[in-house]
Amino acid sequence: MPEARREIIDWWRNRLADDKQLLADIEAGRIPADEIHAAYLRWMISQMEAIVQSVERHGHLIKPDGPG
Repeated sequence: MPEARREIIDWWRNRLADDKQLLADIEAGRIPADEIHAAYLRWMISQMEAIVQSVERHGHLIKPDGPG
């Protein structure tokens, strides 16, 4: 699934704009795809947990990275 890999690389590019070496390693395939996917899923799960906690706490959605 090249398009899925591209989406993940784009996500990492945005998240790791300051870490040029890690981004270069991901783009060059020096970091296994499974490791990239696992890191992405860990991040996604934490975002979903933050959303659930926000709804439980406030009765409505607050974005994980701040109110609004």
